[in-house]
Formats: sequence, structure tokens, C-alpha cells
Amino acid sequence: MPRFRVEVANALGHALEPMIVDAGSELEAARYAYSQGGVPVSIRPMDDGVLDRLRNPIGASSVLGTEALAIFFEQLAEMLRSGLTLEQGLQVLSIQDANGKPAKLADRLLRRIREGAPLSVALSQEPGVSTVFMGVVKGAEQGGALAEGLEALSSYLERQLEINRRISSALAYPAVVLVIALFAVYFILAVVMPEFAPMFLGEEKRLPAITRGILWLSALVDDGVGPILLVLVGVLGGGYMVVRHVASLRARLIRASTLLPPVRYAFRLDLARSIQVLGLLLSNGVEASEAMSAAADVASREVNRTELRRAAARIREGASISSTLSTLGELPKSAASLISVGEHAGEIGRMVLRAAQFLESDTNRRIDKFLAVLNPAAVISLGVLIAGLIAGVMVGILSISQLALR
Repeated sequence: MPRFRVEVANALGHALEPMIVDAGSELEAARYAYSQGGVPVSIRPMDDGVLDRLRNPIGASSVLGTEALAIFFEQLAEMLRSGLTLEQGLQVLSIQDANGKPAKLADRLLRRIREGAPLSVALSQEPGVSTVFMGVVKGAEQGGALAEGLEALSSYLERQLEINRRISSALAYPAVVLVIALFAVYFILAVVMPEFAPMFLGEEKRLPAITRGILWLSALVDDGVGPILLVLVGVLGGGYMVVRHVASLRARLIRASTLLPPVRYAFRLDLARSIQVLGLLLSNGVEASEAMSAAADVASREVNRTELRRAAARIREGASISSTLSTLGELPKSAASLISVGEHAGEIGRMVLRAAQFLESDTNRRIDKFLAVLNPAAVISLGVLIAGLIAGVMVGILSISQLALR
């Protein structure tokens, strides 16, 4: 279902917390905002791009961050395990740091539960809460295992946070190397080379090719860095708009991009997250096709989302979960075998979770191997690039000196 970011204000015109709303259209999103007592000021679709995913990586909540939500569910689960009722647990959470967002969330849920709503319905009235959470909680309520369901949700959120942090830290080093390389190249071309350029004046044709190339790049950077950046931004922006609006071209680029290891690893981790959601829902008694549809909604990659929706349609037609998942190209055969065994043993939910963990672990091992090669390669490339620029200058100086001796 499409997701919208709704900027809202109250009746006095004061801005409120933005809402992240799953709705079929902007009109439905606006109606939801009105039902929550807000006046929609602006509504924009979230396209599941990088920035939107970083703002709300798993559709947790527009008013409570992912980490805080994980802690909230874990605390509530522990209170239920200790013998407190749901109402008592929420009451305790509502008086902890009463001005904090978790306490306010607990207070809102408590009011709805006292009105007779189950926790799943109370959660559904929170702006931007993922359908995954409602599905898990509803299944746990039906199975009489609400504490276990909330604990599973908390573990799921913590694993997703850990994956996001790991990817960010893994990309930090290559990013720093790239920035240093760009700065070093710019410094040599824009500052160092202009100092040597007068030495080569009039002798350009006799200089080695590498020196002539560096002189040309230096002149280009010195004279036209502004226009170059404008043209580059224009080309990239235009290309992005074309790819975004031409579905066939976007599909071909996505298929081609999967040949790159980082892109393929991102697809695998995204699929592992969706399969983990599927396992959570199945473990808590959610019907198979509904669980598969919810797992598809969690996927951030269009290819994975499409494949999982097709799998949900096949399940509704009578296919088994293991047979539909075995057709997913990125799912290892060993993981598919685990799912098949679980289906025959009546433990499909637990085995789907095991398969998701296997896919995630396998992908993490591949990422570690890739980074073990990438980081030294980045340093070596930086060294070779700077050495090449310096060598070009030195070779030019030597050639000028030899011409002077002749």
C-alpha cells in the first residue's frame, strides 16, 4: 500500500508531529489525519527512496523512533510475563518520563484499551504504525501469547537496527577514502599544477602524454569547475527523473545493477527482513497469504516486493509456502529446505525465521569478504591515483630538463 507523509496542524494552526500514513490515496491519508484530530497542511508520497528509508526504515512510527519502539515493546512484554495485565503494564509505562514520547504512546494506547479496543486495534490508530506490527500483535492475541509476540517484535526491531548500523559503519571507511581522494585530486589539479604550468609553456607538444593530460585536466578544473558541476548535476538529475518515470528502463537498470555485489547484498538483506516478518506473522497465527502480503509490504526493493506479492497470490490459489519461497532467486537452497521441513513438521513459522537468519548470516559473511577486499583496494587506488598525478608532473619536469640540456 502506498505510504504518505502528512504535515498536520491543530485547530489553532500550530504544527504537530508529521504523520506517516499507509493509505490508498492522498484523500484517504487526509481523511485519516482528520480522524486523528489534525488538519493536513501538505501530503506527499514516500517513494521508498534512500532518504525515506533512513527516516523511517521499517515503517515503525512517525512519533516514536525505532530504537525507542523496540525498548517499549520489550518493557511491555516483560511486564506481561511478570503477571501484570496489559492495562497495568501500559499504566506503568505511561508514568515513566511522563513528558517523553514512549509515555505518551502508552497513555494513548491505555485510553483506547480502556474503551474496549484490543492492543492490535489500539496500535492501528497510531499514525504510521506498520501493518507488520498490527499483524503480529493480532496473531499473538488470538493465540493467547501476547508477551511472546511483543518480545518477537522487539527482537525484530533490534535486529533491523543492528543491520542498519552495520551497513553504515561498513560504508564509512570507503566513503572517507573517496572524499580524501577527491580532495587530493582537486588540490593537485587546482593548486599544484598551476604553479608548474609556466615551466611547460611552449613545450606542450614535446611533453609526455601523461603530463599533457594532467595539464589539460588542471586547466579544465581551473577554468570551468563551476560549469562542469552544473552540467554534471543537470545530467544526473535528468537521468534520475527519466529512470523514475520510465518503468521499463528502471526495470532494466535494476536487473543490471544486481550484477554489482553491493546492490545484490542489499537485495538479499531486504529479502531476509521480509522473510523474517513472514516468520513472525506465521508464528503468531496469521493466515499464510495475509502474512506473505504483509512481508511484501515491508520489502523496500521493488523486485522483492513484486516477487513476494506473486507468492501471496500463488498461496491463495492453493500453493504451499515452501514451494512459493523456493522460487525466489536469492534464497539459498539450504534455506528453502529448512522451510520445507518446517512445513511438513508443523513448525513453519519457526523454520521460516531460521531461514531468514540463515540468509542474513550468509549475506553478512559475503559482505565481510567483499569489504576485506574493498578497503585495501580503496587505499591502493588512492595511492596509485595520487602517485600517477605526481609522476606526470615529475616526468614533465625531467623532459623539460633534458630538452634544455640539448
